Amino acid sequence: MRSMATSSDKSNSAQKIVRCLRGYSLCVEHWAPDMGETSADVGYRQALHDLRAELSPEQRQAMAVADARAIELHTRHKGQPDPYFDIGALGEIVSIIETEHARPLP
Repeated sequence: MRSMATSSDKSNSAQKIVRCLRGYSLCVEHWAPDMGETSADVGYRQALHDLRAELSPEQRQAMAVADARAIELHTRHKGQPDPYFDIGALGEIVSIIETEHARPLP
């Protein structure tokens, strides 16, 4: 038996999308290879991945802008020393993006 989403579930998802999109966007906007916080920000992008079918067109566009910045930052910094594992965590975000590009939503 398949459960049906309630309006409360949809509201919670919408709030989570807003929170995660804001956190993810701020992460890549202010990202630095020594900030020591990127591994925590991977969760924002993973949550957006899990909820991507529920994103509005505007939210998808905002996520695409942040994704482009994440890819650019990772390309620029990969291979450099990574004492705080920020570059590696940014690589995890890029892997999520690449998975979505390889298997887009119908």
